[in-house]
Amino acid sequence: MVWYADDSSAVGSLAGVKKWWKYLQANGPDFGYCPKPAKTILVVKDGSLMQAAQKIFKDDGIKITDQGECILGSVIGTESFREQCINSLASGCFRGFSEKKTPKRTWLCAGTISVRHALQTW
Repeated sequence: MVWYADDSSAVGSLAGVKKWWKYLQANGPDFGYCPKPAKTILVVKDGSLMQAAQKIFKDDGIKITDQGECILGSVIGTESFREQCINSLASGCFRGFSEKKTPKRTWLCAGTISVRHALQTW
């Protein structure tokens, strides 16, 4: 599990993640952490498990996807989803440099994109 400020992540079986989610909802508020289902995303790695995920989490109000999602400034998901997000990040990053194109800013942006892309493995 990963914690950063008010964000958290869990990895495991659907049953294990459901158990974690219920525990987090029940005990999180005691520690000032109030999970919001509308801001929660379940990324299912194996698309054949989508129906099971939808059944298990049907009353939780969370988003479920088998494509991917941007999480804490990075991307997890299918190769095509990651590629789409990296391209979107790159186009947005360089859009603002058209008038003030400086090597320092350009290389910083390109380096950030390269590192993010290199670290993203499924």
